[in-house]
Amino acid sequence: MRLDGTYMLELVVKCATNCDAAETEALDAGYRVRADFDLYGIDGDRSRVRVQLTVTATRPKDAEHLPYERVKVVLCGDFSRGSDADEETFLRLVPMNCLAILHGIARGVLLSATATCPSGPFLLPTVNYVDLVDRKVKALRRKSSRKARDSDATEE
Repeated sequence: MRLDGTYMLELVVKCATNCDAAETEALDAGYRVRADFDLYGIDGDRSRVRVQLTVTATRPKDAEHLPYERVKVVLCGDFSRGSDADEETFLRLVPMNCLAILHGIARGVLLSATATCPSGPFLLPTVNYVDLVDRKVKALRRKSSRKARDSDATEE
C-alpha cells in the first residue's frame, strides 16, 4: 500500500481562556474523542482510494483544567495498491492501515500547530479504529438490508 498524498480540509484549535498553563494535565488526558471516516474510490479505479478522517477532541464541561476546549482535524489521504498486494488484500487492508497512517499524520499536524500555544502542545489521543470500522460496517449492512426490504415491498 502506498500513500500518494494527503491534504488538510479543516483544522480547528480552540484554546481554553480560563486555564492556567502551569496546572494543565498530560497532553491527552481527559478529552472526549470522536472519530469518523469515509472511503471514496478514485476515478473508478479499484486500486486507488481516498480516505477522509475526521477526529474531534472536546473538553468535558467538568474538566476546566484541560487547556483546549476543542480540537478538530479533517484530513484526506489518497492511497494506491502498489505492486506488493493483490486487489483483494489491498481492499481488506484499506480501512485499518489508512486510518492508522492518517491518525499519525493528524497527530503530528496538531503537535506542530499547538507547539507555541501558552499551555503547550496538544497530543491527539489514540482512537480504537477496529471498533470504529466494525460499527461503520454494521451500520452500512443495516442500511443496505433496509433498502433491500423497502425495494422488495415496493415491488409487491
